[in-house]
Parts: sequence; structure tokens; C-alpha cells
Amino acid sequence: MTTLTHIAVGYLLADTLVRSGLVPTEMLPHVYAASIIFANLPDLDAVVLGKIYDHRTKSPLHYPFTWWVIFVTATVLALATNQNWWLLYIGLGVISIVIHFLMDTVAVTGGICWLAPFYYNEYSFIPFTKATFTEVSPKYLKKMLVRYLKHPVMWLEVMIWISAFWTARHATIYAGALEKF
Repeated sequence: MTTLTHIAVGYLLADTLVRSGLVPTEMLPHVYAASIIFANLPDLDAVVLGKIYDHRTKSPLHYPFTWWVIFVTATVLALATNQNWWLLYIGLGVISIVIHFLMDTVAVTGGICWLAPFYYNEYSFIPFTKATFTEVSPKYLKKMLVRYLKHPVMWLEVMIWISAFWTARHATIYAGALEKF
């Protein structure tokens, strides 16, 4: 899915946690920022390395195993050093990244390698063929945009964006808490 959709889902996840009362008021701005950042972390490889297609299938940042190692290590360190406040962010990271992978599996992409680095089979509910990703040119981009605009996943993304904007617009409950930061 698009970066904007990952941002919207990160925001909606944080807002859900805040509204449920699971987040102390003093942590509100940090939780929103962390959720949005975590929701986009697997795509950092595309920004840093400039990868187009294969970043979802060839980059360790798109392997769930990589993130389980990171989060288990962070949890052990948090518990060993009695830094229990880390656990909220670790949990937020796990949820955000799992949702990211689920969205990339449902999205109009080549899928992700859920079992990598042990098994590199790509899983996607709506896969593109690899041949469509051989070049990046205006013709390629136009073709991909037209294909995307005709696809039901695009409408799912639009609904997620609308939900995030609507939620942010009506989030007056916590406005006072955010103003003091």
C-alpha cells in the first residue's frame, strides 16, 4: 500500500490506543509519532537504498523474522533493565509492523516473503507479475497508476485515508492534553 496509507493506519492505531485509555496523557504526542514511524519502518529500505520492486521481497526490513528478532531483543532488554515503559512502544511497534505486512500482502504488489530468510516464496492476495516492474519510466508509471486506480484496493486505501482525516478532525477530546506540549 502507499506510504500515505501506512501513515493513516499508524495514526488510527495510535488514536485507538489513546481513546481506549491505554496511553497516559503525558505520552500522547510520542505515541502518535511512534505509531506513524513504526507503521513505515519496513519501507525505510526503499528510501535509503532506492529500491522499487524488490524491496518487499529482498530486503530484511520486509522479513517478519527480522522484526521478531528486534522486538524480542528489545523486550528482553526492557525487562532486564526494568525499563517497563519501553513495553508500550514495543507493543505498538509489533502491531504497527504486522499491520504493515498484512497491508502489503493485500495491496497491489508482488507481496512479501512471510517466511524469509528461511523460505523466499512471495505471498500476495493481488500479485503483480515481475515483468511489470522491470523499468521505471513515465510510461511504466502511467501504466501502474491506471492499473491502481481501477483496482478495489485503491478504494480501500481511500476509505482508510478518509477514516484517518475524519478521526483527526473529530479528535477534540485530547486537544487540551496535546496543547500543553
